[in-house]
Amino acid sequence: MVITLDGPGGSGKSTVASLLARRLGWRHLDSGAVYRALTCWAMGSGAFSAPALVALLQEGRLVLEDAGRVQVDGQDLSAAIRTPAVSAEVWRVADLTAVRAAVNAHLRRLVEAHPSVAEGRDMGQAFPDAVLKIYLDAHPEERARRRGVQGTGETAEALAARVEKDLRRTVGGLQAVPDAVHIDCTALPPQGVVDRILAEAAPRGVPVPRG
Repeated sequence: MVITLDGPGGSGKSTVASLLARRLGWRHLDSGAVYRALTCWAMGSGAFSAPALVALLQEGRLVLEDAGRVQVDGQDLSAAIRTPAVSAEVWRVADLTAVRAAVNAHLRRLVEAHPSVAEGRDMGQAFPDAVLKIYLDAHPEERARRRGVQGTGETAEALAARVEKDLRRTVGGLQAVPDAVHIDCTALPPQGVVDRILAEAAPRGVPVPRG
């Protein structure tokens, strides 16, 4: 069973996904961490080719842990993948059709083993049979403010440009699938968003714990 959570940068996906997964006792799958880890590895090795990156996944050399922690070849890259340098290069990996297919297949295998909250920009497309699909958004000013608080080093202008590029991408572009539930979280705290999602999840057969 999987709940997908998509939306632009700064919309609060990671925070909400983490809280939601914790509340449900599910796993939190951060698809962006996979693309960033592949990018980080490619930047170090110089191998930006799709076959090399797909092999990395298929050979089990990339291990996605809970809440965005990731290892490649036994090395913890959880901090390294969040740098502006990786952010600037991640499109080179995420725009490769074969890599995107391999990442989604990898995530689907993980979901088979454990109920999960999968976050990203195209998880609703990757999991067409998800029990619930959420598209989370907020006003651009609020998204930029949140990124600043997170200390990502990404300016409001850079964030806006990245979101615009994500919307235009032909491979894995940012979009809400037709059956997604839209939530504007501009004025909602993360726990309020989680409560909204749980209210949508319960009628769909998701076992929602009390409290």
